[in-house]
Amino acid sequence: MTPRYQKRLIIQCRAVFMFESQGADGRILNFNGTGGLLQSPVHVPRAAYAALKPFRPHLLSPLLVTLAAVRRADGSQFGVEFIQIPEKEQHVMKQFLSRYTVYLAADRQGRGRFSEAGQNWHLNSFHLAA
Repeated sequence: MTPRYQKRLIIQCRAVFMFESQGADGRILNFNGTGGLLQSPVHVPRAAYAALKPFRPHLLSPLLVTLAAVRRADGSQFGVEFIQIPEKEQHVMKQFLSRYTVYLAADRQGRGRFSEAGQNWHLNSFHLAA
């Protein structure tokens, strides 16, 4: 298991994933460019492999992680390490995380909104219904 080199950002959004030929719905609770913590009513065992699509808030197309390894599983939550992400998706994820990090810094100073592709929203809008 690769140690976590980047702090995970708290970004709650819907995600769909597939493991052992079973599709399921869940929520990303936090993530960075190398992994994340998910929550789902479907039990996902440690050491399983999955593909997942996190839906970024207010954007129609999800990111695509073609292979993720479940490194930790605890009840309804499981932690994944991203193993395979298409190059285009890596670029999109880096841009998203960069913009979100800048937003968080501005928000801590009491100013700014998070914006992407002409959309503006407050941090609270990251807490979406499943």
